[in-house]
Amino acid sequence: MRVMLIDDEKAMLIILRRLLSQIEGVTISGSFLNGADALDWVRSEAVDIAFVDIQMAGEDGIGLAKQMQAIRRNLKIVFVTSHKEYALDAFELGAVDDIVKPVILERLTQTIERVAGERGISATSEEDAANRLTVNGLGGMTAHSRHGDVKWISGKSAELFAYLLMHRHKGAARDQILEDLFDGLTNRQTNVFLNTAVYQLRKTLKFHGLKTALVSLNERYKLHSVAVDADRA
Repeated sequence: MRVMLIDDEKAMLIILRRLLSQIEGVTISGSFLNGADALDWVRSEAVDIAFVDIQMAGEDGIGLAKQMQAIRRNLKIVFVTSHKEYALDAFELGAVDDIVKPVILERLTQTIERVAGERGISATSEEDAANRLTVNGLGGMTAHSRHGDVKWISGKSAELFAYLLMHRHKGAARDQILEDLFDGLTNRQTNVFLNTAVYQLRKTLKFHGLKTALVSLNERYKLHSVAVDADRA
């Protein structure tokens, strides 16, 4: 997923670049201190998401976003602002998100996953499309890809994969997963256990070339069915 950054503060651009570089599947195609340079870039380069400072010195971030969307109709806009009162303006423009500074990695990850969820199968990376996981549910679950047999990091990560495979058409809410896989406990410890299982599952899928197969959005988790072949699940 290609993103561009527009902010009149160089320090903020550096922070955004460092954070976004930690999110798998994200490529930063350009960063700009002013709207004119950003518009020139959009005219010649295909971009999926633009992170726009909504209030820059001498510039209107909302007006800039409108101009960029007039050039690239499918460009997703994410406003980054220090002022919560701009949320309504962002909503009316059709922005996919409105992030209030200071920006943190978790919040950016949620935004990227939201866009990926809206794009559906098209959000699956080219590498994912070339790699598929074949699952055999008879006599105990086994799975393999062209990289070999799947070796689960933990029993709980394997259980989570099987659970999401059963719910692969609609995905599963976090609370429901906690209810079904963790005896309904919702304390801090079980949330940590679930986060660990998700991390382990993503690491396993990544080893098999499926970097974007597991998507989380609005407290729901889902496996991209395009990445998995299952005989019984």
